[in-house]
Amino acid sequence: MGKKRVDTSHQDWLDVIKIPRRDQTLEDRTLHSKQFPSMGIDWSIDDKTKTYFYMVAVSQDPLDSEEREEILGKRRKTDSIELLEAAKVDYRFLLLNAQQVSSLGFIPSAVLAIALMLNEYSQQTLDKALILIDGSEMPRVKIGIPHALKEGYGKILTLEQIDFRINADRRYPIVNMADGGAYALLGRFRKNSGSKHGIEESYKDKMVVPSIDHYFLDQCNASQRGEKLFSKLAA
Repeated sequence: MGKKRVDTSHQDWLDVIKIPRRDQTLEDRTLHSKQFPSMGIDWSIDDKTKTYFYMVAVSQDPLDSEEREEILGKRRKTDSIELLEAAKVDYRFLLLNAQQVSSLGFIPSAVLAIALMLNEYSQQTLDKALILIDGSEMPRVKIGIPHALKEGYGKILTLEQIDFRINADRRYPIVNMADGGAYALLGRFRKNSGSKHGIEESYKDKMVVPSIDHYFLDQCNASQRGEKLFSKLAA
């Protein structure tokens, strides 16, 4: 028999996803909750325009970083952003269009997006953060995030604070929140016929705009950007 699935379609979405696994030991259950805040990172892609929607959800609730026993359903409602705000779950998001991702490459663009979102938070917040990212381990992204934060903004983040988990959006509430929020923004983007202007107007305080003056975007040409960034990482 498979795992029970948690229904996330109703209004109390953020309440039903917070119940932790019963089979976890006390040590397991307190491992993540010792660090505050928890940050969940996920992204969605618009297949038509190939626009990437990156999102980080940030919570002070220790239950949000604990693994659930049941499988968390993915919320596919456009009200997810409002529910996050009502629950006082902070978030930031960033859009990268197809040209930006193509010119940088997927790995450097992922590093850029995540680093820019994390830079929105103070060093004091980052010092205590646990960062859960949905997906298989991507060593170059994991190494690149602290590197970009330090070189670009003088902020410190350790590799031990970053944790990739397969299907994290179905196992950890904080990542499930980021997934739901990113999808909600994607839905509004599609409703606006692929225009981000409506999103910019509604969520301008939460939207992170990538700058072409960023330290590794200002390299000589697109094909060298990723190489130059990761040659530094390998040194």
